[in-house]
Amino acid sequence: MHRVFAALVAALAVFEWRVQTGRVASATIRLVFPMLIAVSGALLLTHSHSLGDVKEEVLAELSHIPLAILAVMAGWSRWLELRLPAENHTRAWLTRLWPVRISLIGILLLNYREM
Repeated sequence: MHRVFAALVAALAVFEWRVQTGRVASATIRLVFPMLIAVSGALLLTHSHSLGDVKEEVLAELSHIPLAILAVMAGWSRWLELRLPAENHTRAWLTRLWPVRISLIGILLLNYREM
């Protein structure tokens, strides 16, 4: 199942690359990536493992929390960046924040171990 998600992440990366390079012009389609990130982060917050051992369950769920929070924040940062007018000063910050949050997710996943 994790390999399917890895393929999905790769497909989303290609999709966002196409948005960033201007190959996808539709304003509605451009919102797919941030919405999927935010929703997947929210779902990860509600995700639980039934491992049988309470200690292992808590440790697994605690490892998901920072990933989920960063995903929700990255998704909504990108969403707001796309929706705010170009002259808005907040948009400039959001343009810098969401890639940092995505990078932090990647760094956390490099050290991630499934229980």
